[in-house]
Amino acid sequence: MYIHHESINVILQVRQRLYNTSVGKWKLYQPYMQPAADLLDPMVKRYEEEYAVFFSSPGQSVKDEL
Repeated sequence: MYIHHESINVILQVRQRLYNTSVGKWKLYQPYMQPAADLLDPMVKRYEEEYAVFFSSPGQSVKDEL
């Protein structure tokens, strides 16, 4: 059976252990992403307000919140 080179790369990537070397690297891109975050912030807040019932704490009845 012939396996494509790309398939082998994917298999090897999936089998790699999790690592912490990329943690925090997103901060390098924060200045570029901030304008988008500023535009999305009001939409996220409205979504959270409208769907707050779905973000209730565990054990709390949804009926109690309605």
